[in-house]
Amino acid sequence: MHLKTTNWFCIYFLGLLLIGNRRCLNCNGVPGPFDCQTVTECGPHEVCYAKKYVEPGGIELFDLGCGAQSLCSTSDPFGKRDIVETDIEDDKGTSTICLACCNTTDLCNINGLCGAPPFIALPGTSLCYDCEVSRQPDDCTKITLCNSRQSCHLESTRNLIGDIRWRHGCVDKKQCVTSNSSQCSYCCNTDLCNTNTTFTQSPTSDNLFAVSKPHISGIDVQPRYIRYGSTVTIKCNVSGNPTPSVSFLVQGKSLASNVHINGNTATISNYLPRNDDVYRCQATNCLDNSYYQFQLQGHL
Repeated sequence: MHLKTTNWFCIYFLGLLLIGNRRCLNCNGVPGPFDCQTVTECGPHEVCYAKKYVEPGGIELFDLGCGAQSLCSTSDPFGKRDIVETDIEDDKGTSTICLACCNTTDLCNINGLCGAPPFIALPGTSLCYDCEVSRQPDDCTKITLCNSRQSCHLESTRNLIGDIRWRHGCVDKKQCVTSNSSQCSYCCNTDLCNTNTTFTQSPTSDNLFAVSKPHISGIDVQPRYIRYGSTVTIKCNVSGNPTPSVSFLVQGKSLASNVHINGNTATISNYLPRNDDVYRCQATNCLDNSYYQFQLQGHL
């Protein structure tokens, strides 16, 4: 069995329709599919499966996960077919009574395989990722059911030392902003939608908003030949969505009192020898940090 980690740069909404791998419940030894709240992404040639078996004490349990398409015999690669086996017993005395595969939708192995009851969600509810903290937006593997007054939610946070982390879960729809392009806090209302943020969707429209990490393409220094006593401007050319905040730092000390910052531009009035130094332009949004280092040197 091969499991593949979700690629952060995949196009999630289009990937489901075009190239995305199937996502399945992934648990062992649970009483039924509804007791499994862990999800995994399958490899490119795998499907979801459910195995029902009986332990020596007579307890019926389920294993759920991803498996090769050949695991279950079916002439329809996008369909499902239960294979009932009543005489398969392993060396621990566990008897497999059913093995079933499906490849119809994500989490299809939650829905009625091997005699389990069908999953019938109440109108307006969504299965959403639910993790208090994740390193990347697609690292969360736990799910929960959000009620009809809630949306799936994904937002960036920072840990104690400022590293970017992600929180998944449910929030009241009233807390969701109309346009999600202005911040790294996203709401959506379809199953498993609160994961990858390469494209995200407003809860009140069908518009897609592209998001991207900060990128600094370079700086513009005017004048290029700096004379002491002149006024110097440094513009940091930054892109990213949400719009990154920009700061200027100087190596090993604070900025001099004659350095003034306005957005992505630093202005040094009455440039002095003490302004000669190694500087850094730093751009930050809720996806990442980026910096560009440069040196200023004045002349008489």
